Amino acid sequence: TVMQTLKRNDIDAEKFLINYSNALYYHCLEKGYEIELRGSKDINKQIRHWDFEALSKDFDFKKFLPFN
Repeated sequence: TVMQTLKRNDIDAEKFLINYSNALYYHCLEKGYEIELRGSKDINKQIRHWDFEALSKDFDFKKFLPFN
């Protein structure tokens, strides 16, 4: 599992996963708002249902590899 792999490599699994998850979430939010603003939508009104899987496709996973 991911947790066991991180632990076996002396990586603080909880810290790694929190940092990774937060960065991915904020990446998706920023991209979603950027798309909303480009479409001239009022972001103060109802937030659309965003496809976070699609929004995460260009997230740079490599910068979160523990060995980089």
